[in-house]
Amino acid sequence: NAVLGRKIDLISRGCNANVIVAQQHLPPVVKRVLVPVANPVQARLSMAVAAAVAGQRSDMQIDLVNLVPVGTPAEVREQRLQELHDRMLRVRGELPPDSPLEEARDQLLVEGTTYNLVQYEAESVVKKLAALSTNYDAMVIGGTSGRVWRSHVFGRIPRYVAEHAKCPVVLVKMREAGYR
Repeated sequence: NAVLGRKIDLISRGCNANVIVAQQHLPPVVKRVLVPVANPVQARLSMAVAAAVAGQRSDMQIDLVNLVPVGTPAEVREQRLQELHDRMLRVRGELPPDSPLEEARDQLLVEGTTYNLVQYEAESVVKKLAALSTNYDAMVIGGTSGRVWRSHVFGRIPRYVAEHAKCPVVLVKMREAGYR
């Protein structure tokens, strides 16, 4: 069950620090980065890593991809995308907690970097992200959290995505509160 190796997994699980691991060598020029998002708190770190991986290029494209189940009604999809956008701004402190957004948005501008919010329907998260990865130079994916995944540093879904992606994958795990 080791993702990185038994000793590194042990250290990574117990450290009070962000963990960033590139599964493969990144190409010398990274223009297009795929960042799957579901959790706005984890996405904050993934977004920063994606911008660093792309080198803050003027021609970079960073797509924040949100997946919904196949058959999700359009109004529910739009509401979910709007809520994700809203929650991401609140996490970054750019929107007061009780302030509603007045219009749907498909981009976030954070610290001078534009991130595109894109949504797709998917029967399988792993298969959809693997298929999408063929169109990108790199993918930055955050680790899952919760007790179910405690035996894995990054979680099963990020690990499976990294194994099946067609582009280099950077796995990102936010530090946990405290040292174990």
